Amino acid sequence: MARTGLLAVLCLALGAAGAALAQGDAQGAQVYRSRCALCHGRAGDGRGAGAAGLTPRPADFTRPELWARATPDALATTVRQGRPGTPMPPFADLSDDDLQAVVAYLATFRPPAP
Repeated sequence: MARTGLLAVLCLALGAAGAALAQGDAQGAQVYRSRCALCHGRAGDGRGAGAAGLTPRPADFTRPELWARATPDALATTVRQGRPGTPMPPFADLSDDDLQAVVAYLATFRPPAP
């Protein structure tokens, strides 16, 4: 009986963790759509409607080369502070939760490893 109870608790904990992840995914997607997609594109490919004429071009999150050097901390710094000398503005007004959610969402564009 104790084993069954432990299994039930574990299932509840995993369900709660899954729900929290789903909420974080939705939050990150919403922040991305409202703050990033105009330039970086809905598909994360750097081809948003606002990208035309920008130099340098917005980052393409679907390129393996980007992910070879991108870390969550580096992405968070870029989102928070922008990139001086480029069209990438700072988003200093994002809450820490929104920042972490959008950085996690960016990883959904990462191509699978070969």
